[in-house]
Amino acid sequence: MIVPGLLQTEDYARAIFSGKPGITADMVEANVAARMERQHVLDREDGPMIWAVLDEGVLTRPIGSRAVMAGQMARLATLTGHPRVTVQILLQDSWLTTGLQGAFVLANGQSIPDMAYIESVTMSQITADPGRVMETRSRYDMIHGDAQPRRASLNLIRETERQWK
Repeated sequence: MIVPGLLQTEDYARAIFSGKPGITADMVEANVAARMERQHVLDREDGPMIWAVLDEGVLTRPIGSRAVMAGQMARLATLTGHPRVTVQILLQDSWLTTGLQGAFVLANGQSIPDMAYIESVTMSQITADPGRVMETRSRYDMIHGDAQPRRASLNLIRETERQWK
């Protein structure tokens, strides 16, 4: 439903955090600062590889303002040139329902077990359970298989950026 935190602009993140009931301006700014700090992981020489498949609705759902959305689309377009980031778009007319249950992240590395972070409206969970990780990986494979290729995704992001300006 939203751009993943590691790919968000400061203004987009601020708009997202501002929507939480009862949150104060100071809390919003602290959350934004923490999110922006976490993004430095992308600048590290040994930073993670990120494959993000975004629902097309993420590009068109108004968050913050037209300027915020145009800036966020520009950021996504820029990130498609990053050597360790791949952004692909799953078109709304794909008819795929596999990813509608909630967002998830798969993580693996040389010194950690394969893990999955699974979100839903009511809870979030990190698991290294091989069965849950495999189930989540299967969901990703289905979504990734229906997503637009990188170049087509970039073209759609740029087109959407122009529409927000």
